Amino acid sequence: MTVAVGGRLTGVVIGAGAMTLSGAALAAEIMTATSLASLAAAREVHSVASRFYPDHEMWGS
Repeated sequence: MTVAVGGRLTGVVIGAGAMTLSGAALAAEIMTATSLASLAAAREVHSVASRFYPDHEMWGS
């Protein structure tokens, strides 16, 4: 998967092995992959932004 700077999904490559999955299984794998990518991006944003705004209320709780 490729993602633009703003987090928008810009591309997906599906390998030949994935074509052996059922539609439901492939959909579940895609959803899992995009969810993990979203979490990784959010962590990266937090890591960078919290250096510049360490006291921001968003980082609390």
